[in-house]
Amino acid sequence: MALIDRAGAVHDWDALVWRGPDGSPLTFTDLRLGAVPSPTERDRTVWRWRDWFPVPIGDAITLGEGDTPLVDAPWLGANVHLKLDHLNPTGSFKDRGVALVVAALRSAGATRLLEDSSGNGGSSMAAYAAAAGVTARVLVPDGTSSGKIAATRAYGAEIVLVPGSRDDTSAEALRQVGTGNWAYASHAWHPLFPVGVATQALEIWAQLGRAPETVVVVAGGGSMVLGHDLAWRALLAAGLIEALPRLVMVQPAACAPLVLGPVVTPGKTLAEGTAIARPVRDAEVSAALRRLDGIAVATDEAAIAQATRQLVAHGHYVEPTSANAVAGWQAVATGQIAPGTTVIVLTGSGHKTPDAMASIFAAVN
Repeated sequence: MALIDRAGAVHDWDALVWRGPDGSPLTFTDLRLGAVPSPTERDRTVWRWRDWFPVPIGDAITLGEGDTPLVDAPWLGANVHLKLDHLNPTGSFKDRGVALVVAALRSAGATRLLEDSSGNGGSSMAAYAAAAGVTARVLVPDGTSSGKIAATRAYGAEIVLVPGSRDDTSAEALRQVGTGNWAYASHAWHPLFPVGVATQALEIWAQLGRAPETVVVVAGGGSMVLGHDLAWRALLAAGLIEALPRLVMVQPAACAPLVLGPVVTPGKTLAEGTAIARPVRDAEVSAALRRLDGIAVATDEAAIAQATRQLVAHGHYVEPTSANAVAGWQAVATGQIAPGTTVIVLTGSGHKTPDAMASIFAAVN
């Protein structure tokens, strides 16, 4: 359960420290092998898994995150299930990791939190900061969906629109954090964020009673890849599963550095939530994907739009970023994936991206 930098050097845990002296991200190598929560336990949030967290965090901050449904999707194929993480409190899977990050920072004495985000991470941090009673500032690219900005502002956070790309926003956040006036509650950098996301996989195991053969996730910074790697390896080490599932990681071809290589020129994409040209944990994500015998898939815009329509037609109103998981699954389901159970994770609500949803459905009406 070491906390290491990219060179493998071990560091002491400090919630306020989010990168190593060499500038690389800090990463937990493993989860603890904790007690399995009882199915009848009253707390159904991510905090029921706190015995599996690698470090003590302090008092929980919760809005009811976690315990999202796992439903059948026979229209996609036999033994295909959807993990409905867009039904988390702020409409995004990011609530899982943000709950841990904000709780740890508050326990460490931080009262002013800063985050940079393309939308979902920022609105989640704003909500949990409000629940924690601390101040929040969120930097977002100036092209971010109006719905995500409105929600973030409604929670009481200060919004700063940054001209340019998602990477320009990250650079400005690092500059502001460097002034010493803010604690960095970054879902991309903070090492506890993937730990919170690991509860997604722990829930899938608990809901199925076993590991699926395949899990499909979308990736921007790759936190779900990291979280699933932590969780499935911990379950294997505990003797609770017999084999690791295979992970399918999906990015939009317009911005797919984890699939196509680190040097990309980001283009416009419906999957704006994963349009991150320079993921800070790219090396860690690639290593995790290899451990899970992963497949990396890049999808075109037509496939993303079509997957969004398919999901909505079956009652799942998710944003295009989230629907891209289905597009990626459809690209590899025949010929590259062995038979068995597949779980596709849906990450964000369509209500967060009204402009993108309107453009997709205007084209067919």
